[in-house]
Formats: sequence, C-alpha cells, structure tokens
Amino acid sequence: MGGSRVLVAQTRPGHRAWRIVLGGACVALLIPAAAAAQQPPVQPDTTQAGQASGQAQTPRERALSRLRTLPQQPLVVRSDTAPPDTAAADSLRQAAARARQPGAAQATGRAGTGLGPGEAAGGSGAATDSTRQLLMTLPGYTPVQYNGDGARYSVDRDELELTGKAKVDREGQSLSTDSLLVYNGGTGVVCGYGTPVLSGEGTPITSDSLCYNTETKVGVAVGASTQFQQNATWYVRGAKNRVFTVGNDRIYGEGTEFTSCDLPQPHYHFTASELKMVNNSVMVARDVTLEFADVPVFWLPFMVQSMKRGRRSGILTPQFGLNDIVRNSVGYERRISNLGFYWAINDYMGAQLAMDWWASNWLGVDGTFDYRWTRQFLNGNATVRRFWRDNGSKDLTITGSTGWRPDERTSLNASVNYATSSQFIQRNSFDPNELKRDITSSANLQRRFDWGNLSLGVQRRQSITQNRVDMTLPNLALSLSPVTISRALRMSWSGSANFQSQRTDYTGAPVQGQRGTQDLSSQLSSSLSLGQLSWSQGMKWSRGIEAALPAFDSTGVPDPTGSVAALPRTQTDVLNWNTSLGYTINLMAGTTLTPNVSMAGQMKSDSLGGSMISAPTRINTGVSLGTTIYGFWPGIGPVTRIRHKISPSISWTYSPALHATPEQAAIFNATDVEEQNTLTLSFNQTFEAKLAGSDTAAADTAQADSVAQAAAEGGEPRRLPQAKKVQLLSINTSAISYNFVQARKPGGYGFSPTTFNTSLHSGLLPGFDFSMTHNLFREDSATTSTGTILKRHFSPFLTSMRASFSIDNNFWLFRVLGLSGTHPMEQAADTTAQADTTQASQQQSGTMQGSLLGPKAGPPAGPGGGGRFGGGAGVGGWQAQLSYTLSRQRPSLTNPFATQANANQLLQGSFSFRPGANWTLRWSTAYSFTNHQFSDQIITLTRDLHRWRANFNFVKTQTGNFAFVFRVDLIDNPDLKLDYNQHSRGGIGAAGGQY
Repeated sequence: MGGSRVLVAQTRPGHRAWRIVLGGACVALLIPAAAAAQQPPVQPDTTQAGQASGQAQTPRERALSRLRTLPQQPLVVRSDTAPPDTAAADSLRQAAARARQPGAAQATGRAGTGLGPGEAAGGSGAATDSTRQLLMTLPGYTPVQYNGDGARYSVDRDELELTGKAKVDREGQSLSTDSLLVYNGGTGVVCGYGTPVLSGEGTPITSDSLCYNTETKVGVAVGASTQFQQNATWYVRGAKNRVFTVGNDRIYGEGTEFTSCDLPQPHYHFTASELKMVNNSVMVARDVTLEFADVPVFWLPFMVQSMKRGRRSGILTPQFGLNDIVRNSVGYERRISNLGFYWAINDYMGAQLAMDWWASNWLGVDGTFDYRWTRQFLNGNATVRRFWRDNGSKDLTITGSTGWRPDERTSLNASVNYATSSQFIQRNSFDPNELKRDITSSANLQRRFDWGNLSLGVQRRQSITQNRVDMTLPNLALSLSPVTISRALRMSWSGSANFQSQRTDYTGAPVQGQRGTQDLSSQLSSSLSLGQLSWSQGMKWSRGIEAALPAFDSTGVPDPTGSVAALPRTQTDVLNWNTSLGYTINLMAGTTLTPNVSMAGQMKSDSLGGSMISAPTRINTGVSLGTTIYGFWPGIGPVTRIRHKISPSISWTYSPALHATPEQAAIFNATDVEEQNTLTLSFNQTFEAKLAGSDTAAADTAQADSVAQAAAEGGEPRRLPQAKKVQLLSINTSAISYNFVQARKPGGYGFSPTTFNTSLHSGLLPGFDFSMTHNLFREDSATTSTGTILKRHFSPFLTSMRASFSIDNNFWLFRVLGLSGTHPMEQAADTTAQADTTQASQQQSGTMQGSLLGPKAGPPAGPGGGGRFGGGAGVGGWQAQLSYTLSRQRPSLTNPFATQANANQLLQGSFSFRPGANWTLRWSTAYSFTNHQFSDQIITLTRDLHRWRANFNFVKTQTGNFAFVFRVDLIDNPDLKLDYNQHSRGGIGAAGGQY
C-alpha cells in the first residue's frame, strides 16, 4: 500500500475503526471506550451479498457499512467558516494533491501532529475535512494518533507498522521510537523497538524494547531506565530483568538497579530484587544490596524513598549510630534522638515534635514551629526543649527568630534565646562557638515616616560563664528629618529623642561585689543652622538605682548576725542641659576655624527620694581648628604615586570657676565647679597608593576624546574612569587633652586621659585590624610635709592589644611572586563538587547535636564552613584566619604582680586546606598563653566520594567536653549513613554515645 490512497474500514463490534492516510505517513485511530454502555448499537449487514452469503464482511466493507449508518445532518455554511465540503473542495483530495508534490510527504510526515498532509502548518484541511471531524468526535470512541516516516498495514493480521521515527499518542500516553513501532488492533498491544520512550503523566521510561497494552494500560520494558527528582536526580535501570508499568503512575521491577551517580558507569548502585515506584509519591524496594563497582558492601531488608515534592507531614527519621546498637564498652551511654512527627499545617506553617533520650543523663522533648509566608515577607521559627535529668532536676531552653516587613517602611526583627540554667549549657554543650558567646535575645521595630524614623528595641543577655543577666527594656529612639525653613538663608532644623532602660541582675546566692543595678535615661536634642552659624541644644535625664546587698563577713560569706552593716538600696537622679552656639569660618581649602560659646547646667538628687539640687550654671568658650595636609611621594614598581594625608585638629575650651554653696559643694564634685582650661589635640593620617595605568598624558588624551565624542552625540562630557587607589595604611589615634588647672595643683598632672589608643588598617591585607592601648603614666606616692601626694611619670605601658587578619593562596603578594597555586581549570571543575559538599553539609542535620541552643545541626565547620573556601577554592587552595588578644594591668605599689596575675593572652586561628580534588581539611583552635594550653579545637577532615561523603570530626570545648565522630553518608539521602561516635564531658571521664 502506498501513494495517497484512502482506506476506511469498519471492524466488528468491539474492534476499531481506522482512517489511514498513507501519503503523509500519518494515521488517526478511533478506539471504542471501555464502558459497554457507551458502545454504539451494532447495525445489521444490509448488503445483499452479505445476507446471501452469510459470510463475514471484510474490514473495508464493515467500515463502509458503518459510515452509511451515520446520521445525516444538513450542512450550514457561514461566511466566516470554511467553504462547503464539496467534491471540488474536498480536503482529502486537496491533501492528496499536495502530498504528490515533491517534498510534501517529507515535510508533513515528520510534523508529529497526527494530522493529514497539509494540516501540520495550520492549513484549512482540518477545518474542511468533515469526515475526519465526524470520526474524531464519534461518541463512545477514543482517538489515537500515529505519526511516522512510513507505514504498512496488514489487513489479515489487523496490524499496523510505522517505520523510522514513529510516535503514537492516546489519552495523554505517548510512545515514540526511532526505528519501528508495531500496533496490533486485535490485541490492542503496541510495541516499540530501537530505544522506545514511553511518556505520560509519570516520568518518561527509556528502554531497548517496550510493549504496552492500550486497553489494560499494562506494559513491559526490557533494559528500561527512568529517573526522578528527590534532593538529587535518581536513575532507575532494569538492566537485569524486565520492568512493568501499570496505569499512568506505577512501575514495578525485578532485579532493578537505582543510583544517584550520573556517570555512564556508576560508582555505586542499589540492587533490589523487587521495586515499586508510584509517580510523585514513593519508591519502595525490598531485598536491597549496596554495591560499589559490582562489589556488594551492605544489605538492607527494605528501603523507602519519598518522591513527593514540597512540604508534607510524616514520621521523622530517628538518629543513632552503630555504637548505639552494639555497645563497645561497659560505660557506654546510648543516645537516640529525633523520634517524632512533623506536621505540615499548610503551605506556610509546620510543626514538629521529637524525643531525645540519652542514657544516664536525660529525657528530652523538642517542639519546633516554623513559618514562611513569602508574599507577606514573614518568616520565623521557634524551638522549645524540655529536659528531665536523672538527678530529678528540670531544664528548659527556648530559641526562635522572626522577621516581618508589612510594608516598605516598617520592619520587625526578633530573636529569642533563653535557658533556665547557664551551668546546664556549659556542662552539656559540645559546641565551642556556643560556649564563647552569651545567650542573647532581642527584638527591634523600625518605622520610617516622611518626617523621621522611629525605632523600638529590647534586649536580654545572659552570661554562660557567670550568673549575670543584662536587660535593655526598652530602647526607644526618634529622629526627625531635617526641616528646611529657608533655602535662601540656608536655614534648617533637626531634632532627636531617646529613652533607655538598662538593668543588671545576678542569679543564685548573693556574692560580695555583685550588686544589681538599674539605669534609666532619656535625652532630647535639636540643632538649628543658618548658613555657617549653628545653634544646638540638649537635655539628658538619668536615674541610677543600686539594689540592697546583705552584709558579708571577712571571708566573703553573708553575715547573718548583723554585726556588719548591709548596703541599702540607693537612687541617684541627674539632669544635664546644655546649649551652644558656633560659627564655621573657611580659612582655606581643607582648613576651618570654629569659635563657639556654650552654657551648661546640672541638677542632682542628694539621697534616695531627696530633692533635686542645681549646680551653678557654667559658661564655656572655645575655638577649634581643623585642617587637612597632603604630601606626595614618588611611586615604586606598579605604584605611580603615594599620597600622605594628615588630618590634625586642635581645640581649646575655657570656663571660669563657679561659686558653689556648701550644699552644692557636698553634692557635686570639685571638678564640676572649679575652673576649666583644656587643650585637646587629635591626629590621624592615611597613606594611599595610585596604581599604574593612569598617567597624565593618557588622561589628557582620554579627556579630549570624551569631550569630542560627547559633543558629537549632543550630550555632556562623561566622567573619566578614575585610577585605582589602594589604602596602604591608615593610622587613627585617640585625642589627648591637657588640663592647665590640674597641672597648676601641687603634685597635679595636666595630661588626660591616662590611656592612649592606636588603631591601624590596611587594604593590602584583607581583614587586617590592629589596635592597642597604652597607659601613659606610672603613678608613685611621695610623702611631703603636707602629707602624701601622688606623682606621675611619663612611662607608656601596653595594657591591651588586638590583631586579626585573614589570608589565602590568592593573596596579591603570592600572585606577584607566582606562588598562588590557583589553577582556574581545576577551580572551575571543582565547583560542582563544592556545591555538592555544601548541600550535604546543610543536609547533615542532627549529625552531632552538639548545640543545646538553636536548631540541631552538624559539627561546627569553623570559619568558611559548609564546604566553602575563600579565594583559593581549587586544588591546593587554602585560607587562614588569625586573631590575637592581650590584656594586662600595670604593676603598682600596692599590687606589684598585677601583670602576671591579670594578664590574659589568647590566640585564635582557623585554617582551611584543599590538598586534593576530593579532600578538605579544616582546623579551628584557640591557644591560651596564660594557661599554656589549647582552650578549644575543631578538626574536620572530609573526603568526597562523588555522591558519598566521609567525615572525621574532633571537637574539644573550653569546658573540657570533647567528641569524636566518624560518619559516611549518602549526600542525596543523609539518613542512609554509617557512623561511629564517642564523646566525654569534662571532669567526668565517662564515654558516651552519639550526640
């Protein structure tokens, strides 16, 4: 059969009516529906030949007989529709004529639409083919469309063969192949050969050969493969035996292999004797063997992998290690956690309830609630943990955070961290970072108006090492936007207000020297500027309250006898106000002179509940001078020029002595009423380098070109690219004051303050920060005829120092010397492995459970954790961070050993190294030079095994708690793991299980 012949056949009742268009190698099929009630009535054979012979009709005769029985309906012709279905405009004849044209069959036969020739391009053939429309809309039948390069139909076998690239579509199911597709009308089975692909509602199935029953929707594939997404792409292969498909969403397999390794020869795979997959639901395998390169290494009785997407309710995966099942020592303490259920309340909220059991320690219950509403910019979580310890005590920890932006001008952020016992955290936490910081809770509300900004915040800080709690409740701040009164006069006004309440409490038994306090303060300020003239005012009220403290004996224990006087509750109120007037004079470029005059007053209460007493009003006058001096030095190497910027400033303030009454002299300090004559000096400097590539000639040429181009385009000249500048060194120092009044006193001194701060910054070393503080004077006592006086001698003494910096193999100096070791090709190739390692670290929830505050997480990865490095992420890349702190006191006559007794030196550092493409090493530690020992250490060694990961972790905290964890897990399913964990709490020495 060939050419453009049209064959219309009617099969027996229950069989199929065919319409075959061979010229375009496209076939449309009609299959009766499954329900018998929808079957059309069987018409008797009315032909004389059929009645006389009583023999069965041929398929062609049956098809013609069926078409003659179709109801005749008048044809309605509209002006906006296709022309009447006449013989001259018969779409079949037009299509056949077009099909006979050169190249027409090839162009339309591969269109893959199942339409006749000439219809693939949206022509009028489909609209004018009334016979096709009647067949496709015939009630009780299901349309099936075939497409192929060529077609052969066998009437005797009722079998259709499509050759070349062939495809069949039926009720959302599609079967395509690249060589041969065979359909048997009697059995309703379609088979594909040459890499057939079965697709529909579920995941497409690719195989070597496939047969599918269109009636029962059951298929069998040999050498089939498919895939699905769940944290990764999982590949399912039926390489050993057959794979069956049932309906549109189920797959059954025997001897099936599945893996997440995407290599042609996977590194690993699971082999299941029986497997069932339900599309977008679940994959269940039985008798599962884990094999690496065909070597069996592990066996599981069953394995379940969810294929659902999105959040859903379900049972949590319990967390425990191998040594929780098989005890390796008598003193081993088992621990099993994460026994519970997760409830997906809706698309925005979820809740979780889990149990944590640690033998000989506690029984804990964790409740977690999380929410995320992206359209409302609302997200947060809260976790409550309750512990019932073996000694009968109970402990509670609460953590949570939330963020909300109801509109573009309002934001609300809050975080909660609370523990009933700091000692419980200190004793049982295995997170060194958690033990270094306080337990802090805070909330802040910010609202921006057209006229200003409003901020409301609260904070609670609980010390882990001390029984001290600091609270700020509340901190209310209001700042008004500058109001322009007159633009011509450059007159504007601005103001601000603030209220704050701070409180310090001590928990536990009273300790000598630990006295609770509460400080209340409010402040108002405003400023009015008129050109170069400025007038500012301010007022501040503060109240200091100290709680009562019981009496202590000489040993520091509260004295119950009452022989020693207790400290009563005290309260002090202070009100300060000031107003100042200043005028700025521009002397030259970068130099300003500002004379000013001010008035200030103070009021203070004399006792608890007493009246306020005012100090004499003080009038101050002064002047300040500030300038900027530049110096230029020749460059070296790639540096064309070095600029030295010096910013000195000097100010002088004078106020005559005040006359104070005896009552005022008893309330206020002598310095508050005596003469004041102070000179203050500050000095800052910066060194900047201008790199090569910005010479004057090139700049002039580029400027001329820019002006010419802009003029030609009718625009304005554009700004030239600025030369690249690097900050070589920035030196900032604190101001030094000299008090002439104090210097005139016997044994007096003029310089103040007694400490001098210096800080250094440089753009050449990323993260470089250096600061130090010196005590400038040594104090000695001397006895004179009038008594003992205190003498000072200029002798700078280093009291504190802090230095920190970070460096990696991509440091500019290493690049200049060719020692960078960064290989862009290796770094680019390693990006995928890094992403997998990062994702796996994030998914490793509950591996160590070392933190008692915050969500359960894996072991601390140190700086740059989660598999991420700094600049040198490729093979051989490394990164180091160092921080050094020093604090000590100057020895005095009364305490000559103050330096040794109070000195504290601590070196903190972290190091990340990638020795190979699959290895990662991290080390974070802190060494105390005072105690000559390491306070905490975190060592993590990670081996990337493609889709697997091996971790070696060692953690030691400053409290003596340490842990060792070895774990091998599947990155795409971290619950499938093999681990071994040991830990011990400081001072106990007992081994424990996974935590």
